[in-house]
Amino acid sequence: MKNLWPQLLDQRIAPQRSWQEILGSNFESASRFLIPTGTTADFLPCVKTPLNHCGYKVRPGSEDGIFVGYCPDGECARIDLSLADIALLSIDWNLLLTEIGASLGLDGQPGVESPGFGQIGWINPGQGARFPVFFGAPSNGQSVFPALQRFAGRSTGTPFAFVTLSRDRLDVDSLGILTAGKVETVFLDAEVAFDKQGNLSATDAAARLLKFAVDAVGSTRSTGPSQMILPQGADWQDVTIREIDGHTIEVFCQVRRSGGTREVRQAYTFENLGLSKRTSKGPKPSIAWERFLMPILHGKRVVTSSSDEWSRMRKWKEAVAAVLHAVTGLPADKAFADHRGRNCYEANFKLECDPRDIVPVPDAPRRLNHKGRVASGPDDE
Repeated sequence: MKNLWPQLLDQRIAPQRSWQEILGSNFESASRFLIPTGTTADFLPCVKTPLNHCGYKVRPGSEDGIFVGYCPDGECARIDLSLADIALLSIDWNLLLTEIGASLGLDGQPGVESPGFGQIGWINPGQGARFPVFFGAPSNGQSVFPALQRFAGRSTGTPFAFVTLSRDRLDVDSLGILTAGKVETVFLDAEVAFDKQGNLSATDAAARLLKFAVDAVGSTRSTGPSQMILPQGADWQDVTIREIDGHTIEVFCQVRRSGGTREVRQAYTFENLGLSKRTSKGPKPSIAWERFLMPILHGKRVVTSSSDEWSRMRKWKEAVAAVLHAVTGLPADKAFADHRGRNCYEANFKLECDPRDIVPVPDAPRRLNHKGRVASGPDDE
């Protein structure tokens, strides 16, 4: 089944009859990755002469449900077609990436960003570490470099794996990224195939990815968070922080000036940032990560009604602010706004949370003491 992957990924969308001709004996196994678009084709390309754009024009036949294919040049005899023959089928990218990820032993669900591109999942070697695995398979003739450059930018300083069609589809720039960074590459045409049960299998590649991740754990633990080089003049209002998953955030900074737009982004895990705690099962996110940073990213603000809880929250805030200062170089005391007397902290950077999820600022108490807390009486105001 060596030719399955170029046959499937180069075509992307085609009438069912064309898929059957293109995939041949692989059609039965690969057909589960194809879904109807709900439309039919008015032209049936000839798979034998694709470069000549030769094929059949599709017209209704004399009977319901029957269609006829005519050769525009009159070189081939007409053919009878059914409605199923001309139904357009496209690749179900979510299912395809899910099964590729399963064959490679990955955790998580795929995130399809565009046809042929996305994140398949994560390599999980245990010990609290996870490394992203990206997928990039442009249609024939297109370069994978722009997407690969984007993936590498999102993983600066963190090892990652990249799954693509074949080595001979990579240009010099793409190979430069893959060989210069901490990247492990899987080639579909050489390493992923159907087993006897019709499921995708990539045993050797899965073992190699796991070893790659285990080897990478030590290097990522030995270093602290790498500082981003923000564009000149950047401040907290230019920074966006979003959650990728419960263990990873992305810090993005974009500055628009008269000379153009400058931007930089980088992903960090809770362990990269030092916001972790040791347990018998390995590192876990710290309380500052779970009780302060995550609520901030989901609701812009965190609030507590207890003075004891507020004291603890202030310590969590200081820990998170110190880490964000180490990452961005921006002032730690400007990362969050303190709504004094209301037991509320608010992010001064941008977020991607839904406006409906934003936590409201509590009403201000009528009387505050010099410490910004609710006064216990007139003498304490």
